[in-house]
This record gives sequence, C-alpha cells and structure tokens, in this order.
Amino acid sequence: MNSIFIFKKNRLSLMKIIKVMSLEAKKLNFIERFMKLKQERSVLKLESVITEIELNARADTSLEEIKQEKTRSYDEFSNEVKQWLKNKTIK
Repeated sequence: MNSIFIFKKNRLSLMKIIKVMSLEAKKLNFIERFMKLKQERSVLKLESVITEIELNARADTSLEEIKQEKTRSYDEFSNEVKQWLKNKTIK
C-alpha cells in the first residue's frame, strides 16, 4: 500500500517537472523564433501583445486580491509612500 502511494506521489512530481521543462522549452523556442524576426513592425506588434498579456495578468491578480480583501486604505498607502520617500532620501 505504501509503495503505491510513494509511486503515485513520485509520478505526480515527475509530471510537474516534465510540465515545467516543457514550458521552459516553449519559452526557449519562442525566443529563438523572436530573434529571427527581421521587420521592426513585427517586433513592435509582438511587444504590444506581450504588454497586453502582462497588463491583463496584473489586473486579474489585483481583482483576486480585492476579492480576498488583501487591500489597504488610501491613508495606509499614502503613509507607506511617505515613509518610503523619507527612507530613500536619508540614504
């Protein structure tokens, strides 16, 4: 019984490793293809798409944090910024 559990646990870990490796391989492939682009217009268009994806991901994260009530009041945020500025100018 324990050996079956260990096998299943190790199999899941292996599947996660393969998935991560697959993602890394896709990223490398993407970089190689990107480096082959010759027209600036193509690079700019791809840059725009990536920026849109990043902004959407940040918005999704923000919405999730709002749902989980991981927010600060304006006064808390303002005080943190003031403290950060104060510490920044001291150094």
